[in-house]
Amino acid sequence: MQDQQSPQPPGRRDPPVIVLGPEGRIVHANPSCESFIGRALPELKGLPFRQVFLPVEGPAIDPGPGSRGTCHAIGGGVRRSFSWTCTGLPGPSGGIEYLIVTGAVEDCTAGPASWNSGSEEDLRRALLCAPFPIAIHSEDGKTLLVNRTWTEISGYTAAEIPTVEAWCERAYPGPGRSRAMRERIRAIYSTERDITEECTIVTASGAERLWRLSVTRLGHLPDGRQTALTIAVDLTERRRLEQQLLHAQKMEAIGQLAGGVAHDFNNLLTVIIGHTYFLLDNPDTPGPSRSSIEEIEKAAARAAALTRQLLAFSRKQVLQPRVLNLNTTIDETEKMLRRLISENIELATRLDPRLDSVRVDPGQIVQVIMNVTLNARDAMPNGGKLTIVTANVDLPASAITDCLDMPAGRYVEVSISDTGSGMDARTRERIFEPFFTTKPAGKGTGLGLSTAYGILKQSGGYITVESTPGRGSKFSIYLPRFEGHVEETHPGRQDAGPVGTGTILVLEDDPAVRALVREVLHGSGYRVLEASTVAEALRICEQHAAEIPLMVTDVVMPEMSGPEVALRVQPVRPGMRVLYMSGYLDDAVVRHGVLDAGLDFIQKPFAPLALVHKVREILERRKPQ
Repeated sequence: MQDQQSPQPPGRRDPPVIVLGPEGRIVHANPSCESFIGRALPELKGLPFRQVFLPVEGPAIDPGPGSRGTCHAIGGGVRRSFSWTCTGLPGPSGGIEYLIVTGAVEDCTAGPASWNSGSEEDLRRALLCAPFPIAIHSEDGKTLLVNRTWTEISGYTAAEIPTVEAWCERAYPGPGRSRAMRERIRAIYSTERDITEECTIVTASGAERLWRLSVTRLGHLPDGRQTALTIAVDLTERRRLEQQLLHAQKMEAIGQLAGGVAHDFNNLLTVIIGHTYFLLDNPDTPGPSRSSIEEIEKAAARAAALTRQLLAFSRKQVLQPRVLNLNTTIDETEKMLRRLISENIELATRLDPRLDSVRVDPGQIVQVIMNVTLNARDAMPNGGKLTIVTANVDLPASAITDCLDMPAGRYVEVSISDTGSGMDARTRERIFEPFFTTKPAGKGTGLGLSTAYGILKQSGGYITVESTPGRGSKFSIYLPRFEGHVEETHPGRQDAGPVGTGTILVLEDDPAVRALVREVLHGSGYRVLEASTVAEALRICEQHAAEIPLMVTDVVMPEMSGPEVALRVQPVRPGMRVLYMSGYLDDAVVRHGVLDAGLDFIQKPFAPLALVHKVREILERRKPQ
């Protein structure tokens, strides 16, 4: 069956077709309908059907799915009769979104009827170019029409599915499925009940598509055979987006839980690490006990690393972004990567010499590359090839398919490909979930890729994966390009055991952490004022007579955040600097620019010496040069 419209035979016209939208108002009418009524489409748009077509007898006409009737239309001073059939077109949400009214009309002033929508040719011309899949078949199972959209999406022409049976066998493979659908379609001729259902079809290329089918009885052919109309709505893309949204929501919920747990756990680890330091630094600690304390310290360090991974996934860790070139980062990391992978794995890099800069935390992006590399290594136990490629990419909206919230734009891409075992679709869907692993028990925490996912999300980047079982995997990292210069870094100097003087205010709602900070600072020569609440800290700032050069405060507290406290005390202590400490920064604090403003921060859990060094650095910076 050809798509081009054939010349109309003498005495034959296309049937009028009217499309009704919400509340039964006209949204479209074909040229035949305009000619029949004597009114142009712009004049008809928005009018209710009952206002244009008058009933032959009885109440006003309101077409509905499967309804039929006869009415009059008045146009150009001529009264014409109109016999119509209405079909409902379901929308993506499942309800009827549009009504399609087709009909046979008779010019009451011109003699015999010259319009005949019951013939296959008239229906073919009227429905051929519809933007949704349409098929018509007869009660003996013959396919009378499939329109262009049906063929484009399913891949089947009318010649390839000459009967309902052929369609069911090809689109619903398997004896049970094809037979059940065939019987349901046949049943509409005897029960007069329409079919509306969602089903998965297999296209001519072998791909699966989710369709919502609506099958309804139509009119009779000249030979008396009943016909049925099938209208399909392709829901494949909509369902894919729904699944991506649900996945994103699930990942966000897991991240919220992980961040909250890690925050509380970091307070505990801060106390454990601090007191093991005191015990090991105390010369009076018995020798036999020192080995046990050292093991406690090692376990606490491993626990701290685990919470850092949880915070990276939940996107609540503190980042210190800089403008840098990822080629330099990969060059500096390559030697370490070669030590991480097996000797039977070849490592190759292809770095674009014109690569643009990005703004990202250097340490965190190295962790992302390492985690993905380790995942690739584990996928190649018998050896293989690992390739790292960098490139500038411009992604249009049409190219964004795998990442729901990834906007079109200019990115720097780092792709890490392996020739390993690959992954099936089910594994790919869960690969970035925390604690999900395909490794044997005890061989991995399942946090490597989820950590990479969280770091990139917090940095404004994205990560996607392409993989096929037996054909390796490719992880693509995208970071927005930054139009700026590459910054040089100069490591700072740290020496042990600094001793300071002056007064420090400590605001911390956790009593164990507060006591530890007090002990650390007091032992380094500072006078310490303690506050467990914001009100208490404000009172100390107002009433303490001497200078308070520094306040050490937790970021997340029940009453208000640390930055809000700093704003409250600034009028009273305008010269006082602030050191923030926390296991994570919540989204509200990040949005208010704590990191971008260059404020001082120390990550929990911290070692006592790290706190002392940080405090001395801030106070020395405060001194006039």
